[in-house]
Amino acid sequence: MRQRARGAVWALGGLLCGAAGCDDGGTRAASMMDAAIEPVIDAAPAPVGCTQPTRVRVEAVDAWGRPISGAQVAVDGAGTPVEASGAGSWAATLTADDHLPTSATLRWDGRVAPDALAVEGAPFALTGVVDAGDADGCGAELVALVALEHAWFASTARPWSRGNRVTFFATPDRAWADIVERVRAARRSVTWATWWWKSDALLVRSADAAAASTEAWASGSALGLLEDAASRATVRVLVNQFLGEFDGAAYLTTDAPLRAHADDPDDGFELVAHGNAAGVPIEGEYTGEPAPVDFEARARGRAEWADVDFGPATLRQAQSADLFDIASFHQKAVVVDGQAAYVIGMNTQSDYWDTSAHAVFEPRRMPAGSTPEERAAVAARAALPAFRPFRDFAVRIDGPAAANVEAYLAQLWNAAIERADPFSHDATPMEIAGDAAGSGAGAVQIQMTLPPPHDEQSILEGQRKAIAQARRYILVEDQYWRATRLLDDLVGALEANPDLVLMVLTNAIGRNDGGKKWTIHMDETLRAAAGDRYVLLQPRAFDVQTGAEAQDGRKHLHDLAMYLHSKLMIVDDRLLVVGSANKNNRSLLYDGEMNAAVLDPAVAKTAREAVLKAWVGPLRADRVSDDPAANLALLREVADFNQQVLDGWNARWAGLSDADIEADRALRPLGIVFPYRPEGEFTLDPGPDTF
Repeated sequence: MRQRARGAVWALGGLLCGAAGCDDGGTRAASMMDAAIEPVIDAAPAPVGCTQPTRVRVEAVDAWGRPISGAQVAVDGAGTPVEASGAGSWAATLTADDHLPTSATLRWDGRVAPDALAVEGAPFALTGVVDAGDADGCGAELVALVALEHAWFASTARPWSRGNRVTFFATPDRAWADIVERVRAARRSVTWATWWWKSDALLVRSADAAAASTEAWASGSALGLLEDAASRATVRVLVNQFLGEFDGAAYLTTDAPLRAHADDPDDGFELVAHGNAAGVPIEGEYTGEPAPVDFEARARGRAEWADVDFGPATLRQAQSADLFDIASFHQKAVVVDGQAAYVIGMNTQSDYWDTSAHAVFEPRRMPAGSTPEERAAVAARAALPAFRPFRDFAVRIDGPAAANVEAYLAQLWNAAIERADPFSHDATPMEIAGDAAGSGAGAVQIQMTLPPPHDEQSILEGQRKAIAQARRYILVEDQYWRATRLLDDLVGALEANPDLVLMVLTNAIGRNDGGKKWTIHMDETLRAAAGDRYVLLQPRAFDVQTGAEAQDGRKHLHDLAMYLHSKLMIVDDRLLVVGSANKNNRSLLYDGEMNAAVLDPAVAKTAREAVLKAWVGPLRADRVSDDPAANLALLREVADFNQQVLDGWNARWAGLSDADIEADRALRPLGIVFPYRPEGEFTLDPGPDTF
């Protein structure tokens, strides 16, 4: 009688190449994988007395041990399982849609034992005995779980999921309005994570700002929204604390009205401030690394392999000690009832709001305490608003990936309670509602950067994989452009794909910016590698004001640097990435960050069209197309035109009368993009990972 074997042995093929930076630049050519492969060695003679051969089966799984539907597996050019009468070695090739192809060598020493089969060359693999055969080991079955890495998603993150409905918000006003609507309907829980909190942050604003009373204007505050939700649901607010474990710093990012809820255990409103204790060098590079993928532990949790007793898991890597407590938890997210999750870039502050117009004279870009008269002055073009034009993005996820947003926040929340972080004295442990129902088409992965002891850098891995897959275009809108940890990946992709274009919008920086040196280095390197296939732009808002309009009676030319706070990347109308992680090294290495990576062509194309149309403005929006080279040329044309318009106004400004200004008021830039080339002196000279 055959017996089911409980023993098995794990064989870890190596750490993930994508996260470690050892990827060969993208998916290896399928034609190489399809070539016929000869057996490595001949099988040994059959054991005496055996009439049934041993079967060796190869299963294609992903990095989380999940079987990959539709995967193609060939062993020595044929199917699986193979039959053997003694020790042998075989070459296996595995392919699947949206996964990196894998070549592996299987070696069997002829025994029927947990450690008899080994796999070489796969990123992750586990082997074991499925069926021990008869008393002599004849007719046994061995299995090798061989993992294929996803081409776009990070193996070091929580697993990606299908069936998500993703809504992209191209402007903060629409994102906040949607969040407010969902929170007002909350019945079980609201979890709110932010880098900085202001209780009077206005999330919704009256369309007629000039007519709203001070009381009505302030009624759309973040604190008021959550206090109302706390009457029906448990509200948890997770706020960043600066300076690592220095508790006093928690008072910088919170305010008294919010902190009052931490002292009331019965109001359904909890608060925790958590500090990032990662040590960061001012000079040199950050040396912390992510924990290795424990593939055995992942596979153990799968029902498909429940009868297999895998070997010990890989231990986490130690972190190196560094110097300065300048890290933070920078992620921003909102989860409502465990069903809808928002991954956003905006902090909970009043200046993190704007409309698609980005008008210089926008009366709604005013604080909660502003008076109707002050807002009316902005509406009448007599005074500037308190806050600059602002850009940022968000996505709402309805579906299984929402549970991973909640799970990550629970991980951080519960760790903060265990450490007794500030304001956690009455906070309760956070439990996960479970997977949300999925009704969409989107594949989504929530990617994180997490410092010790969590040790995750899946955003870095995911960005590298996305860049490696790019063939037509990479579009970036980001607060910073100094992620030198991605520079080799970008250069490699541009060199390998002669049609690939790179379009970037970022803030212009001054000489006192701590990372200016690395912004210059990134830009100069990409210009050298890509030539005219790379464009770097800056966002600006423009308007003119006559002396008759202005409160001070003087004419003004307003050329404003917009506050671009975005963290967005789109690749080839296939992948959209939105979240909190900037294009700087600290966001990729040690700051607490959260991104949503959305593999959904419809969503990615919609987002790309919205972003490019905003860049070039409504008068050129009809020229945005599906041709990356044409879009690149359009961006250059609009940016150059805008610079010429601005230069023309500046050249004539001193001699213009109010009548002249009125006559030429329609002569204005298109959209928001202007040419940008960072250069000149810089005051600070830190390492690449500091700012």
